[in-house]
Amino acid sequence: MKNGYEVVKNFITPSFADYLKNYFTLIAENGECIEGDYQAPDSHCIYGDPAFDTLMLMTSPIIEENLNSIFSDEYSVDERISLIGSVIRDGSEISKNISFNDVVIHSKDAVRMIEMDTTLNGKNLYTVNADGLVISTPTGSTAYSLSSGGPILEPNMDALVIVPICPHLLSNRPIVIDMNSIIEIKLSEKSNMNASVTFDGQINVPIQANDIIKISKGEISLKLIQPPGIDFLSILREKLGWGYKP
Repeated sequence: MKNGYEVVKNFITPSFADYLKNYFTLIAENGECIEGDYQAPDSHCIYGDPAFDTLMLMTSPIIEENLNSIFSDEYSVDERISLIGSVIRDGSEISKNISFNDVVIHSKDAVRMIEMDTTLNGKNLYTVNADGLVISTPTGSTAYSLSSGGPILEPNMDALVIVPICPHLLSNRPIVIDMNSIIEIKLSEKSNMNASVTFDGQINVPIQANDIIKISKGEISLKLIQPPGIDFLSILREKLGWGYKP
């Protein structure tokens, strides 16, 4: 490959993972190979050269089937946006994290609703009483957002989606917004319970009443290698069983 590579280990057998590491070390441009220095979404471990910024996200059988095509530069690259989320308490930023899938505000210790005041680009959107709120990228729209009733977004859409989790009012529906929007969510004083904000299901930050979670598009993008014959619609058909008789 002309521009280098990194590989995400996703259900790869140990022996095949060793083969990949050895092969990549041999052809890395500067001879330096890292292991496990960065955790991708869902804790997939990246192998490769730190100077390269392209990931190959496939399962072991698909990798084996497509290695020759990929090493011959017969692939496409999908670029995915990220989210940057900050927790602000008493005017000071106490935490800042990045997500490629979603940022989720949710109750922590009990299955009870929390009240959240939500603004969009400085304008009031709504006050929602719900089990939580999901702010998702197009990549994350097929994860927690989808299971909470949100729409499926094409990965290259310039959009984000806000999805209430089990809202008290049925009128609090998911909303698709411009990806350059600035979202601010304030945990209401009436939410007299422990709550958390979670980034990609990996990092949990405890929050309290009057904390503000500010979310916007991140500067970092994620590049994913797509081998020939693999596309978003074919993955949807396979995973969701579209076109199959019950």
